[in-house]
Amino acid sequence: MSDIPIHIIDDDESIRDSLSWLLASRGLSARCYDSGEAFLEVFSADLRGVIVLDMRMEGMSGLEVLDELRARNARNPIVMLICQGDVSIGVGALEKGGYDFFEKRFNDNSLLDIF
Repeated sequence: MSDIPIHIIDDDESIRDSLSWLLASRGLSARCYDSGEAFLEVFSADLRGVIVLDMRMEGMSGLEVLDELRARNARNPIVMLICQGDVSIGVGALEKGGYDFFEKRFNDNSLLDIF
């Protein structure tokens, strides 16, 4: 199993569970957070791993979390999850330093290829 975790930040429990299961099926380690605020509480500049961040959440939006991570000098690759039709939000997140984005109806293999 990979020792570099994938940090899944999504307020939808079913998405967190599905992604966690998918990653585990490929030998990848996942840590789940139900909000941007919960993730930012544990974040430090030396935190290892890839961040998978939902753009539309209750509380802080994914873009607000992305802004805060950049303000804290996060160097982690950040992959955004967007709703279908929210491509402009994904592109905006890339312009702010995100690594990539996927619509929530993503192809499992396409998503896993980035890890």
